[in-house]
Amino acid sequence: MDIPLHVILVDAGGRGWGPVTHGAKLIADTLGAEFSRVAVKETYPRSVQIRSLLPRLRGQKRDVLLIAPHPGGLYAAAEAVGPGVRQLFGWVIDSFWWERIPRIARPISPRLRRFDRLYVTDKQDIPAWESAFGGPVSCLPWGADVAGALARNTEKTVDLTRVGRQPEAWDDDAVTAEDAAAAGVSFAGRPPFGTSDDDSDPLFAAYARTRAVLAFNNLLSPAGYTHPTRSYLTGRWTDAYAHGALVAGVAPDTPTTRELVPDWMRIDLSPTDRAASLRTVREALAQSDTELSSRIQLHAAEHLDWRARATVLAKDFSRSADSAVAAHEAVVTAARKNLNDTAN
Repeated sequence: MDIPLHVILVDAGGRGWGPVTHGAKLIADTLGAEFSRVAVKETYPRSVQIRSLLPRLRGQKRDVLLIAPHPGGLYAAAEAVGPGVRQLFGWVIDSFWWERIPRIARPISPRLRRFDRLYVTDKQDIPAWESAFGGPVSCLPWGADVAGALARNTEKTVDLTRVGRQPEAWDDDAVTAEDAAAAGVSFAGRPPFGTSDDDSDPLFAAYARTRAVLAFNNLLSPAGYTHPTRSYLTGRWTDAYAHGALVAGVAPDTPTTRELVPDWMRIDLSPTDRAASLRTVREALAQSDTELSSRIQLHAAEHLDWRARATVLAKDFSRSADSAVAAHEAVVTAARKNLNDTAN
């Protein structure tokens, strides 16, 4: 019989982390795990950093998955994870910050490793983390709740919806809407925020209504919290695909993106030429068939659903993966039925 599993989310707060919270809770539920949250700290006290370098007191009480928003969030393990843990895994969402890998993930010897395994969200990050950590590092990419998206399916009434940050040429929703109308493309601006940081319902509803989501990688739409030289896949892409929408813009150029996002699910646009790009959107949507949205959702069910991530975690923890596999297969079956219903 499996010992208890505890999923701890190191909570970054803010509007952008709602999909991470949703995914963490879903993974915990799929694995029958306890779920809790601790607030991330901007800086961890020196006492915590020193304590994090000491070997933990192992036992057989439970397994723990600590989900950190960024590398520094791994220090939460020294505060939130008590003694008696059999296996402690860390999963870093913004793992592209190689230069910020903390001391807790840089043990001076294998005997002093606080974590037994680390996960990053893109394969491009593995070499840097392996070099620092000296232990097992593997890729566990962003996911999406495809079952929830299937239940949310509705008529696609909008051609293109803006989500998140955009390059300068696309950042004014009023201007984009005017040009879109001239190009024969119906456009919706940034969706409203929910009632709390965890409330992603307005965002998910916007994904469900649109045929394509406007999104450019972080190198073309930079911000203070994005990496200046490395692009990476985020929930804008995975959640859009879960809801059967194309992504129009420029995708990240990474190994994991190339594996998970085939060309047929993208519309490549110029970050600077808005008028020409809107014509491209109109032409691409005109050529799509009525089954496209359902085909996108089936691909998302097979490759992006959080339950598939839960299956990997169960196997890596050497726990029974039967319930996670069954949950993932049920989502794939539902997506395939949805495609068949659309085709018929």
